[in-house]
Amino acid sequence: MGVNFNTTHEMVVMAKRNLSHDEWDYINGAAESETSLRRNRLALDCLAFRPRVLRNVRQIDTSTTLVGSALRMPVVLAPIGGLQRMTKNAANDVDTAAEACGIMNFISTVTEPSIEDVAANSPHNKVYQVYVRGDDEWIRKLVRRIVKAGYWGIALTVDSAFYGNRERLHPSLIATRRVPARDWQKGVTWDTVKLIQDEIGNMPLSSKAS
Repeated sequence: MGVNFNTTHEMVVMAKRNLSHDEWDYINGAAESETSLRRNRLALDCLAFRPRVLRNVRQIDTSTTLVGSALRMPVVLAPIGGLQRMTKNAANDVDTAAEACGIMNFISTVTEPSIEDVAANSPHNKVYQVYVRGDDEWIRKLVRRIVKAGYWGIALTVDSAFYGNRERLHPSLIATRRVPARDWQKGVTWDTVKLIQDEIGNMPLSSKAS
């Protein structure tokens, strides 16, 4: 049974109630001293809608497009790793919600279920986010899976050469988030971008997402 929220604060309260302390800190916190988190929050708070009056607002249309993909409103859901720790169906729950809202979601490399399972969960456009965890052939094989599964796009993460220390988290939880082959991410360059583009370009058109 779904839950209807009247405010975003109600959503936050329920999320905190349903998550363990460590998982809440993972979602709500950030790396090291969390300086970037505070700066980002301040930057967002500095933005505001310009009020306009004497406009006919009987009918409102918030729809838009993102690189050709239709959205009900200008919102996308960012990739979050380890969703299986927070909800039974992991990324599929987020994907279902995104489809219901008419928006786009990004699927994290480090969440469950598989690339193919999330792709099959719904027909709406979604993007697969990539952490590099192997050599060039590893990247090529991953790109083939993503394209074959029908994803609308690929998002390459380029700002995580080093994993930030999350000081809020309990050491036991930090240990579970250590990912093998993380060092490959340190070698990501523009050549990696070209490799992905070339691999997509080399695939048969019948295998590519529309």
